[in-house]
Amino acid sequence: MCVPVCLLHPGVVDCAVVGLEDSLKGHVPLALCVLRNDLQKSQEDVVKEMVSLVRETIGPVAAFRKVLIVRGLPKTRSGKIPRSSLANLVNGKSYTISPTIEDPDVYKDIEKMVKQELRPAGQ
Repeated sequence: MCVPVCLLHPGVVDCAVVGLEDSLKGHVPLALCVLRNDLQKSQEDVVKEMVSLVRETIGPVAAFRKVLIVRGLPKTRSGKIPRSSLANLVNGKSYTISPTIEDPDVYKDIEKMVKQELRPAGQ
């Protein structure tokens, strides 16, 4: 439900939403978004705007607060995003990369961003 709303933002070209484990709520939505190359806004501004857009469109029940900006999303040859492997990746679980993924290196980039943004050193 959050993905179509996230894609309404003019700065977002692609998006996937997965459940991020949360000790209080079980899972909270995490959007992995690819931004336009020619975007003139800061990533922080885009994230704030996206959170507001989702809350206005879907409502606060979405509990949407976390956005991870990534270089690209993994896609199969048929254009599908393997959300289960992305969910495992962001939650620190083992994941498998399907042989049908067009650019498997995207996983390394996402893993790097997860370590940087969601699990900074010392946490």
